[in-house]
Amino acid sequence: MDSGSNSGLMRCSSCGLSESDTSFSISDSFHENTKRCDTCIGNIGSADGDQTHPDGIESLVNELKNQNRDTVDVILLLGLPGTGKSSFINTLHKALIGKYKPIAKAGAGIDQSITADITWYEHCGVDDLYNVPDPTRKRQLGSIVEKLPHLVDLAGFDNDKKYATTLELLIGGCIEPGVNSQELQNTDEATLRLRFSKPNPDLKITKICFVQSVVSPPPEDLIACVKSVLRKTDPTTFHRKYNIPMFLILSKWDLVRYAPPDTNPFGDLTSDVFTDLAVANKRKDEMLSYFNMTGSSEHSFQTWTSYSSHPNLDNRFIDKNALEFLYKLIQPIKPKPIPPPIDCMTMVKIKLLHISRKVKHAIPVLVIAVIVQLLLKGLEERDHTNGTSGLKAG
Repeated sequence: MDSGSNSGLMRCSSCGLSESDTSFSISDSFHENTKRCDTCIGNIGSADGDQTHPDGIESLVNELKNQNRDTVDVILLLGLPGTGKSSFINTLHKALIGKYKPIAKAGAGIDQSITADITWYEHCGVDDLYNVPDPTRKRQLGSIVEKLPHLVDLAGFDNDKKYATTLELLIGGCIEPGVNSQELQNTDEATLRLRFSKPNPDLKITKICFVQSVVSPPPEDLIACVKSVLRKTDPTTFHRKYNIPMFLILSKWDLVRYAPPDTNPFGDLTSDVFTDLAVANKRKDEMLSYFNMTGSSEHSFQTWTSYSSHPNLDNRFIDKNALEFLYKLIQPIKPKPIPPPIDCMTMVKIKLLHISRKVKHAIPVLVIAVIVQLLLKGLEERDHTNGTSGLKAG
C-alpha cells in the first residue's frame, strides 16, 4: 500500500515513514503518542524477538572482549540526593541483563531517595547471571562480566569541606564500601585522614560520573567542591594528584517537553513536572561549561532517562541509550606519564628556601620587637635609678 494513500496510517515522528513502510512496537514506548518506528528507537531485531543491536549489547561485548586490561574501572557516581543516581544504576543493570530487577534503592520518600552508605556495585551489579532471562544475552554477559566496571554511589554532604576530604580519600582508595556517609560527615577532618590512611589499589577511583537532573538548577557548591579536589597537585612532582576523566549525565530527560510534545522518544506525557526543551538545552550548556566539556561532549556526556517511573515497560530506546553511555565509560583512557618525584636534596633546598623567605619577612618584626624590648628595659632601669636616688636623698 502506498504510504501516502491513507492519511490514517501511523507515521514515525523522526523519519516520517508510515506503518506500511516500517514497523512500530507501541509497547516499547512510554506512551502511545510517542510514535517512533522500531528503526529510529533502536528496536532492530529478528522476527523471533532477538533484542541485539549493533550499537547495543553486541558492540559492548566485542569492545570488552578486545580490551587487554589487568584492572577493572571503578566509576564514582556524584550528584545531589534525588538527581537519579540510584535510578541510573538500576536502568544500566536492566539494559545489561534485559530484565528490570532493581539493585539500588530509589523512589519517593527520604529513606529511599537518599543513599546513606557508600555503596559498591560490583561489575555494574551483574553478579548473578541466573537473573538473565535470555540465553543469548546470558552467554554474551558470561564472556565479559568480569570486565564490567564497578559502580560506587556516594551520598551528598551538608558540609562541603568534609565532603571534599571524603571525596579525596575515596578517590585514593582509602575508604572501603559500606561506610556510613552520615558518620563520615560527623567526623572531623583529622580523624578521617587518620582512620582512612591506607589506600587499597583495587578501590581507587578511575572515572567520575556526575549525575544532574534536567529539572533542577546546577549545584554550584558541589561542583566547586569536586573541581577543587581534582585540581590538587602533588608537592613532590608539581603535577595533578588525580588524573581522573569526568563524565556527565543529564537525568530525567523524559520530563523535557518537546514541541510538539510527542517527538520526545523518552517523553512522559502524564507528568505534571516538566521543563521546556530550550530550558533543558540551556541547562545542558551550563553543566558542560562547568566541567569544561563543551568541546568533548560527544565522548563524555549523555542525556538520560531511567526506568524508575516506568519499571514495568520495556523501552528499547532507553536500553540502547544506556548501553551507548556504558560503551563510552569503558573506553580505555591513555594514562599520562607519571613524572619522577623530586629528589630528597632538592626537596630539602625547597623547604629551606621557604623557611628563609619566612625568616626574611620576620626579620623586621624581630628587630622592632628587640628595639621595643630594649627601650622598655631602659625605661625600667631609669625609673629604678631615679627611685634609688630619691631614697638616698631622703
